[in-house]
Amino acid sequence: MLAQSAATKASAPFDPIEAIEQAMRERGITIQSLANAVGVSGVNVGLWLSRKSKPRQRNLRSAYEFLSLEMPMALVAGADGRLPLDVGRCQKCGGEFPVYKAGTRFCSRACAGKDLSSRQLGVANARWRGGETVTRHIGGGYIKQLSPGHPGADASGYVMQHRLVMESVIGRPLKVSERVHHKNGNRQDNRPENLELWTGVGQSKKDPYGVRLVDKVLDMIGALNKAEREQVARRLEELNA
Repeated sequence: MLAQSAATKASAPFDPIEAIEQAMRERGITIQSLANAVGVSGVNVGLWLSRKSKPRQRNLRSAYEFLSLEMPMALVAGADGRLPLDVGRCQKCGGEFPVYKAGTRFCSRACAGKDLSSRQLGVANARWRGGETVTRHIGGGYIKQLSPGHPGADASGYVMQHRLVMESVIGRPLKVSERVHHKNGNRQDNRPENLELWTGVGQSKKDPYGVRLVDKVLDMIGALNKAEREQVARRLEELNA
C-alpha cells in the first residue's frame, strides 16, 4: 500500500529512516538483525540511523519489507521496475504522486488532459466565438452553447442550445429519451415557440421517430376512466393556479 503522507514538498522533507527507527524501538530489533535481513553490515545500518549516510533505495525497500512497514510512495517501483526520483504534488488535483521522470507535473494523463482543456476553454482559446459554436450537419448545423457544469455537456463543455432552451421552458433537465424538434426545420431557430418536446425516441436520432410529448399525454388521458380523468383535471387546476 502507498503511504499517504500529510507533508508536502513545501514542508519538511521525507525521512525514510524515522519509521525504521520507531519500528526497531517498539519491536526490540537490533542493528545487526536489520543488517542481516537487508544484506549490509551493521556499520552501514548504524550510519543510516545516525543520518551520516543515506541507504540505497533497494536497501530501504528491504528494510521496510523486513519490518512489515507500509511502503512509502517514494519507494514504490513503477511498471518498469524503476524507483521514483521524488514525490511530487499534482498541479491539477493536488494529490501526491511518485515522480519517475524529472519535470512531471501531473499524477495522471487524466489530470494532464483536464489541465489542457481548462486552459483551452472559453476566452483562453484562440478560436473563442463568444460561447457558441455550430455543428457540422448536412442541411445546416445545430447551435451549441458553452455550459461546462451541465450534466449533458460534451468534453469541451458545450450543450445543444435547443435543449437548454427547452429545459428553461419546462423547468427541469431533459431526459436522454427526450428530443427537441424544430417546427420550421431551421435547426438554428431556437425560439421557444419554434421548439417541440418529443419523447419515446429510443435508439433512433432521426425524425419523425417518437411522438410529441403533448400527443403522448393526450393519448394516455384518453385511456383513463372518468374518475382518473377527473383526478388529472384537478391536478392541472393546481398546476395552473
